[in-house]
Amino acid sequence: GFYRGGPILTSAISGIEQAMWDIKGKALGVPVYDLLGGKCRDRIEVYRWIGGDHPRDTGEAAKEAAAQGYKAVKMNGTDELRWIDTYDKLDATVERVAAIQEAVPGMRITAICDLDADLVKKGSDILKEHGVEAECFQDYHEIIRRKETDLVFVITNWISHIPITIDFLRAGIPTAAEVCGASSLRECWELVRAQEESGTPFMFLENCCFGRLELAALRLAREGVLGRVEYAEGAYCHDIRYAFLNPERHRVKANIHRHGDLYPTHSIGAVSKILRVNCGNRLVSVSSMGSPANGMRSYFDRFAPDNPMRDIPFACEDVTCSLIRCAGGELIFLKHNVLLPLLPRVPRAGHARHHQRG
Repeated sequence: GFYRGGPILTSAISGIEQAMWDIKGKALGVPVYDLLGGKCRDRIEVYRWIGGDHPRDTGEAAKEAAAQGYKAVKMNGTDELRWIDTYDKLDATVERVAAIQEAVPGMRITAICDLDADLVKKGSDILKEHGVEAECFQDYHEIIRRKETDLVFVITNWISHIPITIDFLRAGIPTAAEVCGASSLRECWELVRAQEESGTPFMFLENCCFGRLELAALRLAREGVLGRVEYAEGAYCHDIRYAFLNPERHRVKANIHRHGDLYPTHSIGAVSKILRVNCGNRLVSVSSMGSPANGMRSYFDRFAPDNPMRDIPFACEDVTCSLIRCAGGELIFLKHNVLLPLLPRVPRAGHARHHQRG
């Protein structure tokens, strides 16, 4: 669940650790922040957890948090999602946010935009049920012209992430964009230049950098527990061929027309933090190799022999392996595999006993 190891054990460990830092600081006669590398700021804004398991509860919980002085809240935005999910999950997510917006003045969804008019209308209708009037567009340039936007989330297809993001940055609108981003070095430099020349805040929404296990590994590396890290591995391996039956989906088009590791950021993002990439270290060279591309043809032969895509060749290899060298001499190995079946995970004995009991 939310707490790895359970809420009681994990909370107890956290409390003990905080107490030990306090004891050590008092014994040495220094504040704890000196033991953690030095003072960075004299105050920090905090958020409050408000749940989010039930949309109807989030509004009241956010209102209560605002009354206590909180300006930010954290909640479960969605239930657990499958690769391709239903509109019901979208509805529930919008309902959660709309309930908070209705209960707490100040945070507003002011506009939604999508090329699909039906999706725009559906999102608008959900917001209206909560008393939220958002302007609706099918052209994102209209949002730029509004001049009333504090932050934009770019969650479009891979192909349009970079050009849309660049337009918002050059318009001076802070932007957060989903991965993947660029599909060429030219696009990478265009994004860098747009951010540096405009000075507009930008963030890639690479969530895997902030997972609990990834942050735990980062801390172990920073504190020297792992010694000198000279080699790291990362992978993006999911059998998602069932989602590749429609040639109009942007992800399908990418696998049909492009070679290589098409989705490297989940793995290399967390690894780069451990190896201090762009913080004194950098990636200097990469060598990639791919296997033959037979996975989709095999899938069609077995499960969808009449699908018109059966005879379309896929450029993306079934498995792509990349070896990256860093300026400090470290090596990173990345693996990408979305077109082959994966072996099922064998649970550890402790896991098996846990599920038998539960």
